Amino acid sequence: MATIPLVLHAEPYYKAFREKHLRWGIAQPPVIAEHFIWTKADVRSRHAHVLLAEDQAEVENNAFALPVVLPCRPGPFRRVVVILHGLNESEYRKYFPWACTLARTGIPVVLFPIAFLVNRRPRQWHTDNETQRRLRARQAQAGNDVVTRYNAILSERLEHHPERLFLGGRQSYFDLLDLAASLHNGTFALDTREDEGAPTRHPFAAGTRVDWLGFSIGGYLTLGLLLGEPEHPALADSRAIIFAAAAPFVHADRTLIANPLSPFILDERATERVRAFYRSPDADALWDNPEGQWCRAVFRAEQQTLAAALPRIRSRLLTIGNTSDTVVPAAGMETTLGRLDCLLELGAHEYPFSLADVWQAGVTRSVAKSYNVHPAYEAGFRRFMQMVIDFLG
Repeated sequence: MATIPLVLHAEPYYKAFREKHLRWGIAQPPVIAEHFIWTKADVRSRHAHVLLAEDQAEVENNAFALPVVLPCRPGPFRRVVVILHGLNESEYRKYFPWACTLARTGIPVVLFPIAFLVNRRPRQWHTDNETQRRLRARQAQAGNDVVTRYNAILSERLEHHPERLFLGGRQSYFDLLDLAASLHNGTFALDTREDEGAPTRHPFAAGTRVDWLGFSIGGYLTLGLLLGEPEHPALADSRAIIFAAAAPFVHADRTLIANPLSPFILDERATERVRAFYRSPDADALWDNPEGQWCRAVFRAEQQTLAAALPRIRSRLLTIGNTSDTVVPAAGMETTLGRLDCLLELGAHEYPFSLADVWQAGVTRSVAKSYNVHPAYEAGFRRFMQMVIDFLG
């Protein structure tokens, strides 16, 4: 087993790329490093119709850019990994070491934003006035706890309409099928200026294998894709890493359920509203579609449904849990997936390679530097990336 060249410090690449390169419709020069190139692709969602009527016209959610990281060698490439992030993420910085390490070893990467998250968030959510207004409203609610400027907007949206969690996932599900097809067919197109050293506009060959690295809510979505689309040409040979994901939302043993109560995910009232909705009959009509049956099976730990389908794809899954995870407990993952392939001792769920505890003082300083792997988690990151790369082959 060859030692992989880790990228532990991705700060310069993050600062060179950042959000300015994610403006939809504006071509940017690529960020060219010694071993990889950061660029982007502009896409449009064709599936806003599955959302609530009031959410369907949000421009930023429907026209958005995908960060792309390519090895510094001539294409066309015949493989790619799509990285899917966690719930309530607002930026990609913590994924830069993951993406750079994969590209450094020769594996191209596309980072995909789930509906209404990261660079698909409506522009007005970015303003301090809007954040403070919603924060004060959440703080004023009787009995509400763990209210922060980071979780206030999503908490408000999901408390009012908890079905948004599934509907946004469903839009993303269809968007990902479109993405996978374009990658597999070789039609995926970059949006980049014709600078010296820039990659070709169509970097992937026809027949490209599309693999997945799904973290947190992105892992739920990845699992749903492979369960729900076994005959899709772009997914038939896909391999997927399910990392810190797939614990049920409903279970008699509360130690096994996913717990999104966090300064960086949801506040207390939103957490309880989401839990209550997805265990109630109110969610049944929402799941009355092919995509919904797999979401229901995982959320409600429907063992009979899962037992009939999981064996068909299990050899193409690498399941990784985190002993320190209180959001998606490893034991909860095993309720859905069976025995995990790997259990790592990492940091907190929200930033597994950056900090031990999201409740500690000075946490925002650690989060701000999450584009670098913290020295305390370098060994865990090495093992994580080694397993991922060995599995992908």
